[in-house]
Amino acid sequence: DEIRYQLIDSDSSMVITYPQKINDVNEAISKIKNSKFFPTVVINNPSESVPEGTRTFKELLETRNNDETLLKAIKPNPDAMAVLLYSSGTTGLPKGVILTHRQIVSNCVQLSHPAIKIAYETSKSYQDVIMCILPVFHVYGLSVNVFSNLFYGTKLITLPKFEPQSFLTSLKECTIAYLVPPLVQFLGNNPSVTSKNLEKLRSILNGAAAISVSDAHKLLSKKHIIINSGYGMTEAGPVITASRNTCIDLATVGVALSNSQMKIVNTETGETMDPSKPGEICCKGPQIMSGYYKKEEATAATLKDGWLHSGDVGYFNEEGHLYIVDRLKELIKVKGFQVAPLELEEILRQHTGVSDVAVVGKPDSRYGETPVAFVVPTVGKEPTEKELLSYVASKVAEYKQINSVVFMTSIPKNTTGKILRKQ
Repeated sequence: DEIRYQLIDSDSSMVITYPQKINDVNEAISKIKNSKFFPTVVINNPSESVPEGTRTFKELLETRNNDETLLKAIKPNPDAMAVLLYSSGTTGLPKGVILTHRQIVSNCVQLSHPAIKIAYETSKSYQDVIMCILPVFHVYGLSVNVFSNLFYGTKLITLPKFEPQSFLTSLKECTIAYLVPPLVQFLGNNPSVTSKNLEKLRSILNGAAAISVSDAHKLLSKKHIIINSGYGMTEAGPVITASRNTCIDLATVGVALSNSQMKIVNTETGETMDPSKPGEICCKGPQIMSGYYKKEEATAATLKDGWLHSGDVGYFNEEGHLYIVDRLKELIKVKGFQVAPLELEEILRQHTGVSDVAVVGKPDSRYGETPVAFVVPTVGKEPTEKELLSYVASKVAEYKQINSVVFMTSIPKNTTGKILRKQ
C-alpha cells in the first residue's frame, strides 16, 4: 500500500529497486488503476537473477544507443527538484518533501564549517573511512551520511542491513560512524564490543532521535571517541543544528548552522519568545525545503513567512546550544524513523473487527519507541491481537508495524473528539 501510494503521489515514471523488493513493487504497480507502464530497473549482484520484464542497473549503464544530444537540451537549474523524500506528518499520510539541488548543496556546505565538520579533507596521504549503515531512502542516510561525505571525497563502507558481526568487522576500518541511538546502545551495552572493534574510530555522529546519555557513557568507557549530535528533519534539508567539535555536553543537539536563523515561539500564540524558555523550534535558511509536493495547504501550515515550524519543543542555553524537550507533533520515533499514529489508526479502522482505535508510542530501550494500538473491538467480531498485528504488518514497512495491542471499552477523547493520547 505504501509503495502504491508513493508511486501515484509522486507521478513517478520509473522504479529502481533491488531483488528482495521486486515482487512488492510489481504487486503495487498492478493495483494502480489506469496506470501507465512503469519500467523497472533492478540493482543486483551478478549471482542474483532478475524477473523477466525487468532490466538490471548494469544493463542500463552499458546501453550504447542513447541519444546523448538530448542532454544538451537540458539546462541545469539549481532550484529544480533534486529529490522527493516522503516524510510522515500529523495528517497520517506521508507527504513528499521537495528538496532542490541548491538546498542539498547548501546543507552540505553548512556542515563543512570548521567548528562542526567531522571528516578531514581527502589528500594523497589520508582518507577518512565512513560507516554507511543508515538506509539511503532516509534523509539522514542520504544527505548527511552520503552526500556530505562525498563532498570531502571520503571512502564509504556500505552495509545492506545491520548484522552484528559484519557491522563490527566493518567498523574496525572506520574512522567515523553516523549512527542512530539503537546502534550507540549496541556498541555501549554489548559485552562482545571491545576497544579492538573501535580502534580506528575517531568520531560518532548521532542523529534521527535523542541519544541516551547513559548509553553514550558506556561506549566512552570502552574508548574515548568524540560523540556529536545533530537535530533536523526531512523538511529542513535535513540538518538544523549540529554539535561543535569541542562540545562535551551529550544532552545538547548542537548550535544553529551557519547562514541560518532560529527562534522559539509560543506553542499557543505563535509569538516569538525568550529562547531560554521551552517553545516550538522554528528555522529559516537556504537548506529549508521548497514545500510538500502537490500539497499547498500542508506547505502553508508548515512554512510561514519563510520559517519552518518544526512541531518540536526545545530551548537554547546561554551559549546557543539547543535542547529538545518534547514534540508537538504526535509522531512516534522508531529506530530514528517517524511513524504517524493517524496512518496506523486509519489502517486499523479498515478492519471489520475494529470499532475505534488510538495508537501511541511506548518507550523502548532498543528502538526508542514502538507503536502500541489501543483498540475498541466491534461487538460480535472481536479480533485477536495476532490477527491485528498481521493485518497491519501486511500493509506497512517493518518499522511502522504495531508492537502490541491493548483492548479497551472506549478511547478517551476531549469534547471536540480529539484523542487524549497521554491518557
